[in-house]
Amino acid sequence: MLGKSRLGLAIAIFAWIGTSHAAPDSQLPSRSTLRVETGQDIKHDTSEPLRDILAKIGDTQPVTAPAIPRVNLTLSYDDLVGNLRNPPTDYVSSRVQVEPRGGTPAPPIGVAFNGLSGSESGGALPPDTTGDVSPTHYFEWVNSRWMLFDKTTGARLLTSPANGNSFFVGFGGLCETTNRGDPLVLWDDSAARWVVSQFAFVSTTTPGTFLQCMAVSATSDPLGAYHRYAFTFPLFNDYGKMGIWRTADNAQNAYVLTMHEFTAAATNVFQGTSFSAVERDRMLQGLSAKFIRVGGIPFFGPLPIHLEGNNPMPAGSCPLFVDRARAGNGYLLWDFCINWNTGLTTFTDNPTFLASDPFFQDTVGAPQSGATQRLDAFSGRTMYMAAARVYDGNGPAEATAVINHAANVGNSRSGIRWVQFGLLPTNEVVSSPNSESFSNGFESNFVVAKRIIDQGVYAPGTDYRWMGSINQDKNGNIGLGYTATGYGNTAPGSSTINPQVRHTARARTDAPGVMRDEINTGLGGVDCSPVNTGSQSSTSLRWGDYSMTSIDPVDDCTFWHANEYYSTSSAANWNTRICTFRLAECGQADFVLETLPGSRIAFCANPARNPTVNVRVGALGSLASNTTISTSGFPAGVTANLGSSSLAPGTSTTLTLAGAVALTPGVYSGTVSAVNGALSRNRTVSFGVSAATAVAPTTNTPANGTLGASIRPILSWSASADAIRYTVEISTNAGFSPILETGTTSTNSYVPTALLSTNTQYFWRVRQLNYCGESANSVVSTFTTGVPGTCPVGTTNNVVFFDDISGDATPWVAQHISGDITKLWAKAVPPAGTGLTTRAWFNGNSETNGVADQRLTSPAIVLPSAAQSPITLSFDAYHQFETDGAVNCWDGGFVEISTDGGTSFQALTNARTLTDAYPGVLTGGPGLGTEAWCRQAQAGVSVKSQFSLDQFAGQSVLLRFRVSADDNTAGAAPAGWGIDNIEVKGCQ
Repeated sequence: MLGKSRLGLAIAIFAWIGTSHAAPDSQLPSRSTLRVETGQDIKHDTSEPLRDILAKIGDTQPVTAPAIPRVNLTLSYDDLVGNLRNPPTDYVSSRVQVEPRGGTPAPPIGVAFNGLSGSESGGALPPDTTGDVSPTHYFEWVNSRWMLFDKTTGARLLTSPANGNSFFVGFGGLCETTNRGDPLVLWDDSAARWVVSQFAFVSTTTPGTFLQCMAVSATSDPLGAYHRYAFTFPLFNDYGKMGIWRTADNAQNAYVLTMHEFTAAATNVFQGTSFSAVERDRMLQGLSAKFIRVGGIPFFGPLPIHLEGNNPMPAGSCPLFVDRARAGNGYLLWDFCINWNTGLTTFTDNPTFLASDPFFQDTVGAPQSGATQRLDAFSGRTMYMAAARVYDGNGPAEATAVINHAANVGNSRSGIRWVQFGLLPTNEVVSSPNSESFSNGFESNFVVAKRIIDQGVYAPGTDYRWMGSINQDKNGNIGLGYTATGYGNTAPGSSTINPQVRHTARARTDAPGVMRDEINTGLGGVDCSPVNTGSQSSTSLRWGDYSMTSIDPVDDCTFWHANEYYSTSSAANWNTRICTFRLAECGQADFVLETLPGSRIAFCANPARNPTVNVRVGALGSLASNTTISTSGFPAGVTANLGSSSLAPGTSTTLTLAGAVALTPGVYSGTVSAVNGALSRNRTVSFGVSAATAVAPTTNTPANGTLGASIRPILSWSASADAIRYTVEISTNAGFSPILETGTTSTNSYVPTALLSTNTQYFWRVRQLNYCGESANSVVSTFTTGVPGTCPVGTTNNVVFFDDISGDATPWVAQHISGDITKLWAKAVPPAGTGLTTRAWFNGNSETNGVADQRLTSPAIVLPSAAQSPITLSFDAYHQFETDGAVNCWDGGFVEISTDGGTSFQALTNARTLTDAYPGVLTGGPGLGTEAWCRQAQAGVSVKSQFSLDQFAGQSVLLRFRVSADDNTAGAAPAGWGIDNIEVKGCQ
């Protein structure tokens, strides 16, 4: 999905890409024509003052019967994500913040007080915690009831919580007569108004009316009059999220929303996410408001980007929406351009893709003390809010935005991944439309240039962290609040702790990718949470659904975080906690050295010209003097000429790289430095040079016309020295309609993320992008897949390892690490009912003497070269262990591989299975979180398990068959794992 965005008309076709294997996305729309709805509110009015409404109904008297418990509909991991379940062994050390305590601490807690509890908020589980802060109040709404607090003391300003539908007394219809929850509360900074919203419906299982009810305060008084609105949705509008978007010319002003949309039937079926916008300026006046909705977007978990503070985006900057890429390799941002005069939107049919460090999304849930039930870490969605900020006139030109979501940091432990984006509104075309990071092409001044400024995964110690909410202050410092539980930051296996509310933060000038140490005094004494907390003993996995981090408009520095906790362990009597913290760096004089464009300059030497860079000083606070600018480190033959070496706050100069036109194609860099008193900043200027427009690559493997190719082939092509990236497209027809999968890579090979069908002809092509532009597509190449384990036509089997287990000559190593000593790997005729009737390796399902870890390691096997692809591992197998639900495994077996002589092993995951895919992940034992087998497809019949080893071609490897089990209960007899006829081969 990399490449230039194409702006469509009012209705566009969404370019849908394939995912990694057959099981995921079964609940996502497989292909979608975007559904566009334009109109206006179905009803609006202005209420009497809310305090008068509450006085009439009595704030202790419910307007209607208590709300039904609301559990937002969600999709399982297998329905959402297609990347590897667990990171490779080197991921944590290289990508995750794991350093021990003792660094710079996060700022201390300021104000801290309890919010609403489950017993006073309608009784629903989980709370859907939301809230925001004005100059005078904190306004919290959880599930079906809300409360106002004095922001200084935390004192409650109502005698008891008010119902959510109290805003709509006298309005009529479902907004008044139902109180369903899914609340949203925002303080509109520049308008000084409150904006509240919840959904309304009769039933989620019966077609009918589905509304989003919104109210905007007529003044800054939260108990004054409200302008009230009802907007209708054609489908059940679940898990709504809201943001505010403003531009200097008011043309793109909107309240923007995302909804997960489902059919209203006995079984709700996901129909995609919708993006929508309502007319903010008219709602602030109480006038009828237009409504624009685009539905059928085949992603689960996108968010609207919400603009904090008083500064608007520059004129013409379209609202933005953001989500994770399900492949775990980047982020997607959509431009949603509004024409309020016509009530239509110009919506990009291809979101901007920003490549990131890899991340892994699946977790098996967070453990908690005194409860066997793990809590849902919400790894399948981006967490509320996506918060953006525009800086003051002399400040940075580039706006910034932040998001967070849970990530698997190894063994399915959840950490919090955070990302800071740069958003550069511009009416100009930068030096090349093919900038590597700014990939939109700037065909229109509506489009905002986007890049990743910083990113990281916060996961120190051994605790689990999730349910995060993130924001930025006026200096661009980041605050992050979240839930934490697990092992008390001691060695794994120690006592677990109760869920707690914690926070961390980072100043803009802190080291890249690093958050500060959370404030933690040990077990039971953690920052925002009270000293004593409990666990959720309910059988429900759900926790929080969302939390909220806001910025105080008085100083634009203080973070307000609201989240869930339990004061004592119980099934559903949760509490909420509201806390503040502030970075000392906020408001201090500082500056940002900007080079625009902000990433690598795409420089084409034909026609000959010297590249230029705009160098700018963006002030944060008041600078007492000009800033001195200098350059260094540019390559020989290049002279870096600055238009000015002294810049006042908010001004810029041009840096010309004279002589760059004569450089050999490649990537070069130099440094721009800035000094103002004791403050100094450096910025690397990177520029890539190409001599001419990119040439179409030549496809190599599989050779054109190959018969019997692998169903997980490695596609390769001729490499180009100055290629930025390659784009691969796969189809089942020469016209590429539809395109089954589109992938991007910086190398000259690609493995399809989807497991291909057997005995099927496929067509594929590739094109490359360099700094002069994108090439034409290669000549289309075709191959026909075979049956796994069968060599392509024209090749023969080259078996490099085979053991039928009938003899003892092959030097296997069986290791008993832990578990039942009577159930070890051993050579024997497996029990009846396994389908294995001759001597084989067999390991029983350990259930006593602690958790089991039993390993069987092969001798070294030298794999064939890549020319002998497909290279496969196959064996006959029976596997039956203790299962956990319909998918996962308490106990199970999996295969690992080592390429370093056994120093380290990595699991062979479903990204490499050809047949007999793992059904789920281990939810207990030492293999926790690893994909594993624990159920047999057909009783009494063995199965052929096969893996692709193409990506290890030519290496000497060890294969390890590993059994993991918890310390109780075995699977149905005959329980265990049997393997026979183990073979590794290539095709020569």
